[in-house]
Amino acid sequence: MLPTRWTPGSSDPDAEYFIPADRFEQEKEAYAHLLHYGICAKGIVPHCHGWLELSQHHCEQIAAVPGSSELDNVPLLLDSIDEAPRAILIEYFPDAVRLSHENITEALADKVLRTLCGIHAAYVMHGDVQRRNILMLPGDRIVWIDFNFSWTPSGKLTCRRQEFLEELYSGWSMLYNQMLPDKRIGFCQWFEQ
Repeated sequence: MLPTRWTPGSSDPDAEYFIPADRFEQEKEAYAHLLHYGICAKGIVPHCHGWLELSQHHCEQIAAVPGSSELDNVPLLLDSIDEAPRAILIEYFPDAVRLSHENITEALADKVLRTLCGIHAAYVMHGDVQRRNILMLPGDRIVWIDFNFSWTPSGKLTCRRQEFLEELYSGWSMLYNQMLPDKRIGFCQWFEQ
């Protein structure tokens, strides 16, 4: 069973109701917004080249590829899949480094928050503001990844200004209350997130 998430903005403020969360659909919807509002073009997030979903017919064609003796496990693998394989095709960064207390500076922390504001400008809540989802590229470029917990104001889901501000505060707290003080005192964390 897929995970569920509370849907904010219901008509009854005391009601908490859950809807199924399809991580692929959430990430696909986020990238649709990020593409539409030009956030991918600005380099804040990986450029999205599109997405695909293989039908059962496609899976059967892959399994029937001539010379598949090297691919003996492909038919078994495809038979064991309950749903059709789906993928989001995004830009790859070979020289990326995760943001950590060792490489963070105040200027980078400021850039991280500005890029998060850029994502919010596309009406996308990241949903998982953690340093493991922030990459540094050469030239101090910051890129946010992993939008499978994100949500956009579509369907039953809403994104209220307060939620955007709470996510921005969460990012600020992670950077300025945890990471930068850890760097200043030379704290070496044993468990990387």
